[in-house]
Amino acid sequence: MSIIFSPTILAKYERIFSFLLRLLKTEDAMSRLFRSNWWRCAKSVPGLGDSRLRDAHIFRFEGARWCQSFQRYCMIYGIENAWSKFQNRLDDYDFNPVNVDHKDSNNNRMRKLVEDDTEKQFAKFMEYSSSFDLPHLYSLHGETLDCILFRLFLRSKQKSVMDIIIGIFDILIQFSNHVNMNEDDGVDIDFILKLYEQFKLYNLIFVQLLNTLITRNGREVEAFTILLHMMDPNEFVSERAKSI
Repeated sequence: MSIIFSPTILAKYERIFSFLLRLLKTEDAMSRLFRSNWWRCAKSVPGLGDSRLRDAHIFRFEGARWCQSFQRYCMIYGIENAWSKFQNRLDDYDFNPVNVDHKDSNNNRMRKLVEDDTEKQFAKFMEYSSSFDLPHLYSLHGETLDCILFRLFLRSKQKSVMDIIIGIFDILIQFSNHVNMNEDDGVDIDFILKLYEQFKLYNLIFVQLLNTLITRNGREVEAFTILLHMMDPNEFVSERAKSI
């Protein structure tokens, strides 16, 4: 197992899961706003009160939608899609022992060993599998993780994009924490609206960066195009970015 799960591979898994935990923490922070007294009281106010209060709650909806859309992209297109391709390649992979030429008979033998669930046959299977082309499997595993890292903007060369994403996470968590800690004493609407302006600015930059990546026609253009449509379905932010 140490051949497949080397320190380099484990480090890649750690980066992916650490990022996903941060994303889930942000989404949970936004969901807590729905359960806050501030939100429940605001729903009872006709028209949500003055325009500043309405903007604060628009921020809540936009922040929640941003988190949900980005999480959906990460889980489905960033991870599941790439991992499914890895699994399909494993299914088609010719686990052919070294120095043996009869591929069909080898595959039939391996299938028979897998189907037999006894300890004896399992031991034979492990002995047989020791001659698999592990370097190629290691390479394929690493390429899949690299693809996931790239789609999630976790490569070192994508730091400028990740800084914006983390910045949005921090803004949304500040929003949630402020409301939940001050809902009894009174929420500072001015502070929330400042966060909202920061959120809109960071989201604008994020959409601009996505458009730039797509225009360059580099790696993972299809995935980034899907993400752009998920984050800016009506192209409202993209149009605003063009006017600046």
